[in-house]
This record gives sequence, C-alpha cells and structure tokens, in this order.
Amino acid sequence: MKRVATRRTREIGTCAVIVFLFAQGIVSAQGSNLLVDRGFEPGSASLVSFVAPLDGRWAAEDADIVTGPDNGIYPIRDGMLRLNSTSLDASQVSQWIDVSSMAALIDDGRVAARFRALVNSPDPAANGGLILTARSGIPGTQLGSVSSTIVLDSDPNTWRHLFAGYGSHFILPAGTRAVEVQFSFDNDSIVLGAYGDEAVLELEVLWFGRPHVPLGLAVLGAGMDGSLTVSNIGSSGEDGVAIEVGQADALSVTTPFDPASMPIGSFTESREVVEIAGATQTVGYSRMERLPQGLRVNSNFSGLGASTYTLTLLNNESTVFSQTEIPDTMTFDILSAFNGKIKCKWKRCPDVNENKYWKRIWRAKGGLFDVNFDGNLFTSTTIIVEPDTTTLANFDSYAIELTAADLSEFQILEEALEAFTFDHSILGRATMEGSPDQLIVSNIGSSGEDGVDADIGQADDWSAFWQALDPSLLPTGAYMELQTNGSVNDVPDQLLGSVRIEDIGEQLQAAFDFSPLGASTYEVHVLLDGVLVDSETGLSGPSVTFDAVGCGGGGDDNPTDPHVPGKELKLVIYSPSPTPIMITGHAPVLGDEIVAVPSDGTPFIGIQHLTSFDVLAANIPQITILEESATPVCSGATGDLNNDAKIDGRDIQAFLNAILTSPTSSETCAGDFNGDGSLNLDDVSDFVAMLINC
Repeated sequence: MKRVATRRTREIGTCAVIVFLFAQGIVSAQGSNLLVDRGFEPGSASLVSFVAPLDGRWAAEDADIVTGPDNGIYPIRDGMLRLNSTSLDASQVSQWIDVSSMAALIDDGRVAARFRALVNSPDPAANGGLILTARSGIPGTQLGSVSSTIVLDSDPNTWRHLFAGYGSHFILPAGTRAVEVQFSFDNDSIVLGAYGDEAVLELEVLWFGRPHVPLGLAVLGAGMDGSLTVSNIGSSGEDGVAIEVGQADALSVTTPFDPASMPIGSFTESREVVEIAGATQTVGYSRMERLPQGLRVNSNFSGLGASTYTLTLLNNESTVFSQTEIPDTMTFDILSAFNGKIKCKWKRCPDVNENKYWKRIWRAKGGLFDVNFDGNLFTSTTIIVEPDTTTLANFDSYAIELTAADLSEFQILEEALEAFTFDHSILGRATMEGSPDQLIVSNIGSSGEDGVDADIGQADDWSAFWQALDPSLLPTGAYMELQTNGSVNDVPDQLLGSVRIEDIGEQLQAAFDFSPLGASTYEVHVLLDGVLVDSETGLSGPSVTFDAVGCGGGGDDNPTDPHVPGKELKLVIYSPSPTPIMITGHAPVLGDEIVAVPSDGTPFIGIQHLTSFDVLAANIPQITILEESATPVCSGATGDLNNDAKIDGRDIQAFLNAILTSPTSSETCAGDFNGDGSLNLDDVSDFVAMLINC
C-alpha cells in the first residue's frame, strides 16, 4: 500500500514517497521516487562527468560511487556517493528531471517540490548541503530555488538528514519545465570527501491549500468549480488520494452524497495513517459499501488497540442514539437515498489516558440519514464513530487516505483544517499548515485575495492573535486585511466590515471600512489598559498609524436603543504591548487598543450574529496565527461541557473544572442551567438531572 509523505512544520521525519507519471497534465502515482538511482548503487552507471544537464542522470564535477566502508563510512545499502575536493569553490553533483508534462498544473500554481537526502563526512566541519532548483527546461534558466545547509561533525557513524522544500511549500514557479536537485559542499571544508545517500525528490499537487498525492492508479484532475476529481479507479480498493494533515486537529472533506448512483458492490473507504519515527502505519478505517438497500458501514480502530467502538447519532445536535462497546465486526446501514452532500470530519482527540484517537464525524447536507442499527431505525443529521479504548501515545504527523473500488470517479468539493476549534478554508492560492498551537498561512501573492477563512459558527465576537507584523521586514505596500462576516436579516455570511493594516515604510497604518453596513465614515477610540486616551469621529480611509501589531478582532455591540432588535459591529486592533498610536491630525499617544465603530447617524442594520472572519494579505511571506477565540451565541444550557456533541460522563470533569476555575463563555453557556449568567454550584443539580435523563 502506498503512503503519503507527512510532516509537521517544525518536526520533520523520514517519509514514504510517491512518484508521478504524467499524461496531458493529469497526475497518477507509480513507483517510489522521481530520481534515478536514489541510493547510488554499484553498477547503475548513472554517474557521469558534468558537461551539460542530462535528464535522469547524476552528473558530477569530481565524484565517485563507492562501497563501504570508505574512510570509515558505510552506505545505507550497497553504494553511496562520494564528492571529492576540486579546484573550484564547491564540489557538486546534480540530477535534472523533466516535468514539462505537468506544465498546466505548474502554471496554475498547484505543484510543490521537495528534496531530501542523507549526508556524511569524516572531515571536521564539512560545510555543504542540498539545493532544489526550478528550471525553465533542460538546459534552462533558474526560476527559483530553495536550499538546506549543514556543518557536519567528523563522526563517520553519523548520517544526517537534510531537507529542502519541507519547512514550507516550495511551489514551482510558472514556466517551470525541469527540476534540478544538487549536492554541494565547499571544497575548502572537505579533504577526504563528503558523502551522500538515499536521495529523494517528490512532487505534490496542491488542492484546497494542502498537498494531495494520488494512490494506486488513480488520476487527479481539477473540476471547473475548483473541485478535485479522483478518477481511473479500479476494483482493488487501493486507488484514491492521500491528503496530508500534519499536526492539525482535524480535517473536513465535503463530497457529493448519492448512494443510488453507486453500483451495487462498489465502496469508498477512509483510512487514518500516522507517521511514527519515520515509518507510516494505518491505525483505522471506515468502509461504506453499496448494497441493494443502501450503504453498509464498517468501522475499525484495531491499529489504535481498540476492538470496539461507540456509535452516536445526532439530529440537529440532539442525541437520538448512543451505544458503546460495539464489536468492530458489527456494522450499521445508512438507508438514505437523498442526493446532496456529506461532510466527513476526522478529529484527533485524547482519551482519558491522553492516548490519541480519531473521531469520525459524518454530517448530512441537503437531507437526513436513516440509520439502521441492529434492527432499529433512527433519523439523524450527524453520525459519530469513535474507539472505546486506545493505545497510541503519540505520533509525528498523520494523513487521511480516501480510496474507492468499482466507481468511475469521486469528487472532493471542499476541504478544511481545524485549528483552535474552528474549521479553516484557504482563500485564493494560499496554503496552510496546522498544528495544535498555530496555523501557518503561506504562498501569499500580491493580489490581496490569498488567505484563510475561519468558520466560527454563530458567535457574538471573535479574536485572533498572530505573530506581530514588523514593518521593518515587510515591503512597503504589503498589507493584511481582516474581514468580519455575519448573518443579517436571516441571510448568512454577509460581509459586515473590514480593517486593512498596511506597511507604509517604518510603520503600519489602519483603514477601517463599514460601508457594507451603509456607513461612509467611522469613529476611532484609542485605549490604554481599558482607559480612553484619544478619539476622533467622521473618519474615512486610512486613519491610524502605529508600530508592530499582533492581534485583532471583531464583535457585536448592543445598540443604544434596547428596543431595536439586532446588534451593531465594532472592529478592534490590539497591540501585545503599549505602543505609540497616532490618529490622523492628532499627536501620538501611548495605547494598546484601537476600537472602530460606524459613525453616529449611520442607518442601523441589525446583525443577528457573526459567522466567520477572513484573513487576507498581499506581499507578506506568511502569517502565523497563534490563537483564535469566539464567544458563541448562547441558546441555552446543553450540558455538553467538553464540546464533543454528546452529554455523558466525560462532561462531569469538564463541568467541575469549569466551576473550580474561570469558565470560558462557551462553558458558561453550556452549563448555566439556572440562567443567572454564571456557572457555579447552583447549576449542579440541574446538570446531574440532565446526565441521568440522558
């Protein structure tokens, strides 16, 4: 079974790789590596003297393929590369690979490359590394490159891993028709030589801001609507696509759902694949097989040490069925025949012993699930499957594999990564890397349309903290724009207002915009530790300058007239520490908060709630989001304190922790049974009663 190469931004291990064959710009998976002779094995005759670039051959200025031991160094297998000192500045060995068959995908900004290898030397302080270069052809001009360097020790027993293009995506520039990989060591630093082994070049196709790798004989293609089509599917069950997730909390994938269109006996399958110490393994799967009466679902978590699972069915967030300790040999059927969409989510969770497991969540979009379990029929909007016990303590990163059998093709319509409990979707050509403590948004161009959208459900406010923007490191004119979206008059996801933070040289400048609410001007208030220190009304366009800024947010604000339904919008920029802030026409003041609201007299538009916020940017290399939060609209106590869409014994500890500490707004909402606006001991009896009734 082929595996996807997975990684975390700051923790990189050895990975399995996929190679690509190309036909009319479509990519399919075959073999294991794009490079010829990755291990420099004896007798391969792949090493030639460098005269001109050659496709698929290692070319050297002065190098040999040797067997070990050589100067005390042993190869990983039978052979290895030795770079000898030359009269030039550096000793180099390179290989060029023709990628012209991928021209359409490359020019569309969808192909990323990365190069890794092992290096060693008996010389003290041997200095060199790897270079990965995009070329216009063979031969061709350089269009872009990325490198990784190291100073080696003199221990011949120490092979060191080097990675080029792994820390962030090296997206091949438009016009790339060849890729060159290169070993390069400074001649002055090597006397006995520098050694290389196990060289790997891999290319990945980007959709939805994430690397996607075809599995088996599958072919990946782009739909007219930006969707991903996976075709050329046979009957083996091994054809499909692998999606890198890394260390993100969860991945969501939305696909069409129409069981009636599936041939009898065909199936789809999802697998969770983890990387532990450089090796990949499948730890669980779910299969949906088409039967005459619907879909039969088999779930297995044996790779996590679980032989039983829990099935929970929700109907509009209310639990209609839940049973634990179901043997993994026991299936359930989905009898629904609606033609709509299904949103599949794989959420990484810790159990009571802090072991890791995956919760699989299927949400119906455009219909309802009719679920038959053990002869009982339930109608639900959400199906949740999770293991009862797990033994997987930790892992480096993970991926989701989606495969099928006996289908002509399947589609992926949308994808999202979860970070800080919110689903994030890319905007424009941005890419994103998630982990439990940050979300990195990169591949940001100059259009202002690249960024990320965060779905916050139904909220009263939101905030986000990011690594502070340093105007001294940004090009003049670079900017980040925060947009707040909400529901107005029952129409969701309407743009309500925005703030653009732009580099103007040595400082940043903010321009607020409330025009979607009918406001042509706005007022600004500068605060320090919550105390007003400056303000101005009737502003438009850029109005405030300041130094570094690291967070911002938006929120509802109660209207002046309490009899008017709805809420009004305010936008806020926070500084991590007091900084000089200057409103246009005013003297600078020391402040840590900038609040903007529509000017008085603006026609009132009632906002029901906020639904999402967008972070867009132009000419900023990357944005690292460190924290996000939102205050959900409270519709009454649910008892679901741990926010797992169930009310059970796992909520007891969360309830007690919230009472004994400072509960969050969402915890207060879920546990405030007596409606006094706080979570305390007065809510215990009602919480216990709900647990008993559930």
